Amino acid sequence: MTQKKRAKQKGWSLKSREEYYRTISQYFFEQRGAPFFLSSKELSVIADWEEMEIPLRVVLDGLRQALESRRQGGGRKAKFFSLDQCHRFVLESHKQHHDRRVGEEKRASHDRLSRTKTKILAEINRFLAQPPDRLEEMARLFAQLRTDLSQGKWDETRLERTDVEIERHLVSKATPEERQQANDTVASEFGVTAGEEFDRLVRIRLIKELRFKYQIPYVSPFYY
Repeated sequence: MTQKKRAKQKGWSLKSREEYYRTISQYFFEQRGAPFFLSSKELSVIADWEEMEIPLRVVLDGLRQALESRRQGGGRKAKFFSLDQCHRFVLESHKQHHDRRVGEEKRASHDRLSRTKTKILAEINRFLAQPPDRLEEMARLFAQLRTDLSQGKWDETRLERTDVEIERHLVSKATPEERQQANDTVASEFGVTAGEEFDRLVRIRLIKELRFKYQIPYVSPFYY
């Protein structure tokens, strides 16, 4: 496979691939000294690192560790030190890099979840501070949800279903005047006055207007 085809297959530009090889080679030569060329075996090792998509800085860190280990090692040293002798150090550096990245992603995910939970609880507390008189059943629902979230119970599916339940409750509690207002708005905006599509649009409009009127918070994480 040519350099151009290989670079394209791995998502590298030819320029970035050449820089990858050149930077590794130059760093290794600077630290090791002569001879200032790489054998076909050593080039193959770099090709393996490229194939594994090991970032350049991770490779250089592995080389640094390999060369440092050689300098600190006791006893007689082999006169010639080749790049392939750094392979296990590069792999270890890659593993450490991967483990750190996984840990960072887990921490970031945990932080996002914590922020989402905090926002949902804040919205629930705001609503429960002055719940509308005609929505007592919904207030009890939010109160139970607040208790569960405060105790660390987190179930995204349940939260999504709760939002659906809230909307169903709002529709069932809508007054004739509120329904008529939604009917008039849909007829004016969409030019339809009957049928399944009309009913669907009226329901969406009614839920939207009632959520706004009574400041009903969303509890599904999707909205946060």
